[in-house]
Parts: sequence; structure tokens; C-alpha cells
Amino acid sequence: MSSSLLNIGASGLRVADINLQVTGNNIANASTPGYSRQEAVQTENIPLYAGVGYLGQGANVTTVKRIYDQFLTAQVQSGQASTSAADQLNSLVSGLSKYMSDSNSGLTSSLTSFFNAADGLASKPSDTTARQVFLNAAAGLQSRFNSIAGQLSSLNSQVNTQVQTQISSVNGTAQQIASLNDQISKAEASTGQPANDLRDQRDQLVQTLNQSIKASVVQTGDGQFNIYVGNGQALVQGNQSYQLTAVPSQYDPTQLSVGYKSPGGTVNIDDSQLGGGALGGLMDFRNNTLIPAQNSLGRLATAVAADVNAQNKLGMDANGKMGTDLFSVANPSVAPSTNNTGSGSLTASITNANAGQGYDYQVKYQGGAYTVSHYPDGSASVTVSSWPTTIDGVTLNLSGTMNSGDSFLVRPTANAAATMQTLTTDSHNVAAASPVVLNQGSNNTGSATVSSLGVDSTYAGSPLTSPINLTYSSAVGGSLSGFPGSVTVTVGGTSTTYAGGTAPYTQGATYAFNGVQMKLSGSPGNGDTPTAPAPT
Repeated sequence: MSSSLLNIGASGLRVADINLQVTGNNIANASTPGYSRQEAVQTENIPLYAGVGYLGQGANVTTVKRIYDQFLTAQVQSGQASTSAADQLNSLVSGLSKYMSDSNSGLTSSLTSFFNAADGLASKPSDTTARQVFLNAAAGLQSRFNSIAGQLSSLNSQVNTQVQTQISSVNGTAQQIASLNDQISKAEASTGQPANDLRDQRDQLVQTLNQSIKASVVQTGDGQFNIYVGNGQALVQGNQSYQLTAVPSQYDPTQLSVGYKSPGGTVNIDDSQLGGGALGGLMDFRNNTLIPAQNSLGRLATAVAADVNAQNKLGMDANGKMGTDLFSVANPSVAPSTNNTGSGSLTASITNANAGQGYDYQVKYQGGAYTVSHYPDGSASVTVSSWPTTIDGVTLNLSGTMNSGDSFLVRPTANAAATMQTLTTDSHNVAAASPVVLNQGSNNTGSATVSSLGVDSTYAGSPLTSPINLTYSSAVGGSLSGFPGSVTVTVGGTSTTYAGGTAPYTQGATYAFNGVQMKLSGSPGNGDTPTAPAPT
């Protein structure tokens, strides 16, 4: 009896000692990252039958287990992937926003200086200093476009570097998880007890993995982790790990994406399938912030260049010649997919700079049909039945043969800001003067005046070579004669073309002929020569 009592007491001491050890270990690791609190699982020993009944034989500890919830752990890991993606995106967007909004590095100050210089030149078109100030402002605006484009390009390089860094981290972490799978399997097989500390380390590594890429965990019956990324690509299976790699985009080798090394070769993981982590944040930033910023900047550069060039061509320079382009920008970028097998060749040109929407376009041939859609989301898809075709002010033309699956990426304005150039350094080439002037009759008796006079883009093709003397006749409701040919009269938004050099006079009407446009106001007297447009 005394022996049984001693055994029961000894079992209680052993259980208490184990519980104290477990509690002490919990306290010691309270601040250890990834540590799961543990508890000793206590059960009573098998009782002994003693004739009068079953007598208890004390207690024992069957195992030490983790206080662990697999569902909650999975939620934390998923949350880690989302948080890391958001942190990465926020960091890059904040840097870009700070640069773009800086008064010293943004566009606002340069645009303001340029248009102020243009206003100054308009008020003093013959002033040499005003011409030089305008040309200097044009060069400054071009330089600012170039500088911002360079900064955006630098951000793209930064994204590439971080993609490579994150992929290296993923591969290293996957190897460690596979190694722990092996250690856990061997330890638990030899002892029959859970390897709690090793399992904690593995969970912590899975969380680290989710900092880089969203990882889905499937636990096998023997307690090992199989881990999948992207569209179900296996990163870890048992004690075997696989690798990710950085791969150039199919359209642009300067943009790195995430690839998966499979036994059959490298498979691209679509950016949208990364799901989170720093890699997801990097791709989100590049696709939804950086590339749109490049396109918007290029769109603005293209529109400014087109409008300024068009205006400069309407004027006459200090050498007595019609103006020419002041700025130049690159043509749209057209890149064939590296997967193309056909002989198709695509060209693109901007035919309406103000119709651009800031999108990139994928031109694809699939199933016997040509489609053009926004890239990369594939939205706003249209079917093309003949070439050339124009979409959002961009004219596309295809030659050769595209095989099924072939595609091209068209970036209308991506390179415009980086390649913008000022085409002259000679202020004499600034076309600040009007190519036509107004000579009014000195003996007019009426009140008719010209409220505006200018030329349009067709004037250079048929410029005036001598003054046009227009005479007003009050007969039959009033008319103007002396136009060099047909004249288009616009009243209240309605235009009417008259042949024979004579048109009715209407106060406030605009008269257009030979590329000249003038608006008349007031009431002329019979025989008045209210206006005589003449070449400069």
C-alpha cells in the first residue's frame, strides 16, 4: 500500500514538474516571434482493481501541444499578404506623388512660365527679347518633361530591382520550409510526439513568405506543408522546394515579371494572380500607377507639342516664312510579343493628339478575328475588320500575316515625354507674326470693323499674294464682293458656302476663304471697303 501511495505521489510530482517546465518555457518565449503557447496534456493512469473496486494510480502527461488554431493562422497569413502589398504600394505611390507635386520638380511651374512667355510674345511679336524668352521657356518645358520621364523610368528600374530581391527571398524561404518539413517528419516519426518548436518556426516562415507573395498552405496527413502560389504553382511539396524567377515581359524587356521554374520550363505567373505580398504590391504599382503616369505625362507632352506646333504653323517667322514645328515627340511604341510566330508587322501613328485616352492597347489575332483592347485588363475590346483603323486618335496599320495567338502592344504616348525635343535655338524661327494684315479703307462712312482676323492650317497651301479689296453694296439686303473665289459664311453656327466672290453681309458673321478667317461687326456704308486682308 505504501508503495502505491509513493508511486501516486511521484506521478503527481512528475506531472507538476512538467507543467512547471512548460509554463516556464511559455514565459521565457512570450516575446519570441512566431512562438505558440504550449500546454501539457494530463491524463490519469490506468486504475488498479483491488477487490473493493478500481483504485487510481496517479497521473501522467501524454504530450505537450501547441495552443494553435489552423484557421486563425491562415487568416493571419492571408492578412500579412494583403498588408505587405498595401505597404509596398503606399511606399512607392508616396514617393511618386511627392516628386510629381514638388514645385521644383513638377510640371506646373514650367507650364506657367511657358504660357506666360507666350502671352508676352503675343503682345510684342517683333521684340527680340520676348522671342528669346519664349524660346528659353520652351526649352525649359521640354527639359522638365524629359526630367520627369527619366524619374519615372528610374522608378521602373527600382521596381525591377525589388522584384528580383523579393523573388530571391521567396526562393530562400521556400527552401527553409522544405527543410523544416523534412525535420518535422523525421522528428515526429521517431518520437510519436509533435515537434512544436519546429512547427512554430515553419509557421513563422510561411508568414515571412506571405510578406513577399500570397501563399496557400495545404497540410498533409503526416503534418507536412504543401505550399502553392500564383495560379496553383507548387512552391513547396514535402521536402522539395521549387523556384520563382524574374522574367522579362513579353512586350518589354525592361519590365520584369514573376515566372515559375517548372520541370517543363519557365511559366509566367500573371500579375493579377500574385494575390498580394510585396510582389503583388510592386506589380499593382507598376500596372495601375507607374504606367498610367507615364502615359498621362506622354499624353500631355504630345498634346502640348501638337497644339504649339499647329499654332506656330499659323504664323510667320522673323525671316518672312511660315512657321514650322517647334517641338517633336516620338511616334507611338509598337512592340511584338516574344511569343509571335507570324510575319505580321504593325505600325502606329497619332492622327489626333487631343483624342488620346492615355491607354495602352493590345492588338491580337485569335480565332480568325483581330481585336484591339486596353492593356493589361483587356477592357473596351473592339473587333477590327479592315486596316488601317483609328482608335482614340491612334491610326494602326497591319502588314504581313499574324498567326493565331500573335499580338502587339501599342503604347501611344509612353515615350513622348522622354523624347520631347525643341527643334530650334534661333528665336527668328518663332512664328509670332500674323501672315495677314488688315488695311481698311480711309473713306468708309459706316461703322463696320474686323473684330478678329487669322488663318487656319490650310493657309500655307494657298497664301495671299496681294491684298483682297472687299466692297460693301447696300443693294438687295447688302453684300460683300471681291473675294478671290468661294467664301464660307458662318452665322450662329450655320455655315454656307458662296461661289463667285460675293456673299451676303451679316453683322457678326465669320468669313473664311483661302485659309483666312475674319469676323465682321458693325454696319458698313454703301461702297465702303470695310476690310482688305493683305499678306504680311
